[in-house]
Amino acid sequence: MKNIIEMARSRARKRGDEGLGVIDLMVSVVGFLLLTAMGAASLTGLLGMTAVTACQADGITIQTAMETFAAANGPSVAITQANLLPATPGGNTAPTGIIGGPYLTTWPSNAGHYTYSILADTTVTPATYTEQITVAPATAAVNYVGNSSCSNVH
Repeated sequence: MKNIIEMARSRARKRGDEGLGVIDLMVSVVGFLLLTAMGAASLTGLLGMTAVTACQADGITIQTAMETFAAANGPSVAITQANLLPATPGGNTAPTGIIGGPYLTTWPSNAGHYTYSILADTTVTPATYTEQITVAPATAAVNYVGNSSCSNVH
């Protein structure tokens, strides 16, 4: 009586079915690597788009907080980052002398991509305050002028 394994092999040889060959395996691996590379490239693009969208949302958030603060407190109170945030970390009270607030719970930024600041021009009366953005790796802040200010975020 023949061995069962030998019988299965002889049937496979008769049908021409010898299993997965080295060439078939190499083609499969190359195809998988190509699909993986295409997926990684599209993911990188999506991450860049996410940073731009976050930058735009943060800019609008700060702009709204500044406008709300100015409407509540008038031109005599300085608009600073500290005045827009809670008096104590995690607290819900406004800094002393500030009406309303806090206007922001945390200061929006993404240090690897962009940071926001407020520039005070005290040479005019009443003082004016401008939201500024610094896009990494730049070192100089520029005035925030809406969503287009985030166009260089990567």
